[in-house]
Amino acid sequence: MKAIDTEFTKFLGVEAQFFVPIYQRKYSWNRDNCLKLVDDILDVAKDKNRPCHFIGSVIYLAKQDAMHASAIKEYLVIDGQQRLTTLSIVLLALTDYTRLKITDDEEYKKASTNFKKLSRRYLINEDESGDTYYKLRLNEEDFYAWKKLLENRTKPDDIKYSRIFENYRFIYKMLCDKDSDPQLIYDGIKKLRLIDTYLIPEDNAQLVFETVNSTGLPLSTADKIRNFVLMTVDPTSQARLYADYWHPMEKDLGMEFGGTSNFTSFFNYYMTAVLQRQVSSDYYDVFKKYFYDQKSLGTEGIVKQIRQYSKYYTDWIAASNKGDRLHQAMFRVKNTGQLKITPAILKLLSDRNDGLISDNDAVEILTIMESYWMRRAVCALPTNTAGPVCISMLKSLYNEDQLSSFKKNLSTLTYAQRMPNDDEVIQTLKTLKIYSISSNRTKTILDTLENYKRKEYVPTKEYTIEHIMPQTLSDEWKKELGTDWERIHEMYLHTMGNLTLTGYNSEYQNKRFTDKQDCVDKDGNKIGYRHTPIKISSYLTSVSKWGENEILSRAELLAKELIQIWKYPKRG
Repeated sequence: MKAIDTEFTKFLGVEAQFFVPIYQRKYSWNRDNCLKLVDDILDVAKDKNRPCHFIGSVIYLAKQDAMHASAIKEYLVIDGQQRLTTLSIVLLALTDYTRLKITDDEEYKKASTNFKKLSRRYLINEDESGDTYYKLRLNEEDFYAWKKLLENRTKPDDIKYSRIFENYRFIYKMLCDKDSDPQLIYDGIKKLRLIDTYLIPEDNAQLVFETVNSTGLPLSTADKIRNFVLMTVDPTSQARLYADYWHPMEKDLGMEFGGTSNFTSFFNYYMTAVLQRQVSSDYYDVFKKYFYDQKSLGTEGIVKQIRQYSKYYTDWIAASNKGDRLHQAMFRVKNTGQLKITPAILKLLSDRNDGLISDNDAVEILTIMESYWMRRAVCALPTNTAGPVCISMLKSLYNEDQLSSFKKNLSTLTYAQRMPNDDEVIQTLKTLKIYSISSNRTKTILDTLENYKRKEYVPTKEYTIEHIMPQTLSDEWKKELGTDWERIHEMYLHTMGNLTLTGYNSEYQNKRFTDKQDCVDKDGNKIGYRHTPIKISSYLTSVSKWGENEILSRAELLAKELIQIWKYPKRG
């Protein structure tokens, strides 16, 4: 590479276009970055003893067709687009600020710097037309926003959010608030220097991109993966692969405005799914090895695969109980809260898409997954085995008969990883203080019981958990429970048999059991257990008192219903 030290204004003042390739990340500098840059410009401008201020390097590669004498010089920016973009915004804001500051036309014309020329000198190629008219050509959304900003400073309705517009407004307001002399600001800009770094054709642009440490925001893993993949093909193919696969994925994963957290989560699950092993958070090098190992797929095959898996991921995340039976089954698995199973879900959806598994088998596997996790939750078994179990479930789906393989895999799990059988569920629920362990898990179980086999869904989220034997015992409750009331209260208060759902918790309070059965509100409306529409409270109308025997009997009834909801799978 060839590198020289030069003035920023000299660099940007040439008749050329700096083209940010489509594989580069979007413009993402925030207000703090902009504030620091403007403060640096003003500091160096005011300090007569400082000849310059270094802003880093700009690394670029000339496009081959730009080598002709008659063609405008086009340079692919490998590193430095964030600074080039922000400084272009500063120059535009300075132009507008100067017009605001110097209102007299004659005085404006006589200014030592003709600010009318700033845009022509640094922001546009005056003699060009079309996209080459603009000195800076950014990614799709950013370039559209930049053109609209240059046109009339008004954000159009079809741009929901843009850092281009946000930072322009912020910088313009900052210049107004600081009330500095426009000439002083421009003098500071002229003191900015950078390392002008030109790559020769023999240089490995991808390697340079990976290893360079520039100022500003560090590259995310998403940035590095996108750049690595798209830089392996020619510019024409880059544009097509980006438009057909990568850009739609960015939209689906909410990456249009620079956020990459969804992509990071997705890509970790994707890599785990295709490699059949857990991948650490730093998976960029792991992906590169996978990429080179998949020579038969080629770049397009890999990009297409990533895009396809991103669709499965968004389907999984968006699954609801209002979709088809496959999506309802996914929703129920997701409701267990065990997201480590995501790679297995992606593999399952991939096989279904490729016609390798039927919907019936896919739904059955999902149903077993739900039963596995919920049975363990019901029995309060440790979650520290989840990672290895999810990987073993994933691996079982790589065999030909996925359903049989998945069922067989369950029988190979260790005792610590086991799926509790019917007897274990029934016996555990009689004495397990499940509410103390997790009120959210308890609510999920009660919600499931209430809506089991109902055609009309009951919105149980509006209800709270009711302790039938209250948490604070009155003297009347102690008398009804008998001489052993302390043991009964301690042992069964937070167990499943003593819990139900209600919308009248504040009305029930610590009332006696019979009073709760026939409770009325302040307006005389019957709100007691005998009148509630809650199905899981029906047992409470069949007994005349509430104690140890009743709690155990109800716990067994509920447990027997749960083992029908979350069935233990039959051998395949």
